Amino acid sequence: MTNQSFDDGEWQAQERARKAVRDGAMPSGDEGADVVYRRIAQALREPPSIGLPREFAADVAKLASPPASPVHAKADPELRIAGTLAGILVACCVVVGFRYAGALGSLLASPLGAWGLSALCCTAAAQGFQLLTKRMAGGFEASLR
Repeated sequence: MTNQSFDDGEWQAQERARKAVRDGAMPSGDEGADVVYRRIAQALREPPSIGLPREFAADVAKLASPPASPVHAKADPELRIAGTLAGILVACCVVVGFRYAGALGSLLASPLGAWGLSALCCTAAAQGFQLLTKRMAGGFEASLR
């Protein structure tokens, strides 16, 4: 059971008006709601004159369709920042490595240095894996479009 009320008299008036317009038999005189419904039925039978160009639907379809070749959008700002920071980190590591090569060798030989290097490698691998999965997911989503 629904909460919508249904008025059978209104329905019948709408149907009479629709049939009268379809058959071209316009009853004479004012019949209350039937006159309004006949006007509505007549207006709905005629296409609206809004003056769209003939190729309007094709132009809209071209706009809605995906491009033939995938266009790489600008990278996600988070990915650009992460890439920039990773580049700066690599450059700093190279400079520090050349400058303090002897001291780094003795530091890595100690247990603290080995754990620190392991933690650094794990962090770099996790960040790299995260960036890789984001790029793969972006490519997958683009292929679905």
